[in-house]
Amino acid sequence: MYNHFETPLQCSPISKLNRDILLLIFSLNADMFSPPEYDLGRGTTLTNHFALDTTLTTSRVCGVWRDVILESPSIWDRILQLERMRELGKEGREEIMKRTGSAPLCILGPSEVYEEMQSQESVREAVFFDTLLWD
Repeated sequence: MYNHFETPLQCSPISKLNRDILLLIFSLNADMFSPPEYDLGRGTTLTNHFALDTTLTTSRVCGVWRDVILESPSIWDRILQLERMRELGKEGREEIMKRTGSAPLCILGPSEVYEEMQSQESVREAVFFDTLLWD
């Protein structure tokens, strides 16, 4: 058991991993190119996988994990899925972009999402993605 000054995380084996190993694990978990999970018995998709959601959830586990993720533009620059970014709103998108730092961006999404945003949503949101794609 642990004393009242320790948390269960401090006693767990994962707490012994250094930041580089944690970063590697978090990067693997935030792979926006991984296929969705399926229920083979039913032939249905189990999850709508967005790497951004995996990263946000992971960053809320504990302070150490949060620090590792927030200090790593190499995670944030590879989780830019247009379908999910469109749902965030202006402030959410700007926060994600701030976390990418000056790292090169990897953006994933069908061109239809971008075209739909230009035709149906505000000009401001279309300009945001124009800036991402062309500046």
